[in-house]
Amino acid sequence: MRLTNYDDDDDNDCHQIALERNISKSRKFADRYYFSRDTRLKYIMDQQSVEALGKAMAMRICAAKLPYMVLRGGASSNIGQDSLKIIGWLIEDNPNFETHLIADGLHHFHLNQPEATANLIIPFLKRYRPQSLGDGAQSDVSSELRSKAKL
Repeated sequence: MRLTNYDDDDDNDCHQIALERNISKSRKFADRYYFSRDTRLKYIMDQQSVEALGKAMAMRICAAKLPYMVLRGGASSNIGQDSLKIIGWLIEDNPNFETHLIADGLHHFHLNQPEATANLIIPFLKRYRPQSLGDGAQSDVSSELRSKAKL
């Protein structure tokens, strides 16, 4: 089976994970598989398609000062100028925005370099999603973020 390589990313482990997420066994034919899709991508929208929409979304995130993190692979060509413009707005107007560049990271650096990725994500999550205080109580940070996000 042939997969499209991103940025000449030939890591077979990476492809195995992508296959497991996107291939399903047929219920009708026991010896067949079909391409399904990673359901986590169901609501992803191309922010580059309409600049006004991308800016409006970024400004809403900034106005609420919502924690937001973007991790980018430095060796990847998947982030274009439109995306960098949105990242720029978030950097300027949101004190809770973080962006990190994995210098030699390709498109799937989160699969190829899980330790480097985790070293960035875990502190971010601990800072903005602290564990509950018990008895269903929430920390001040957590409840403040929920109210700003209207959750």
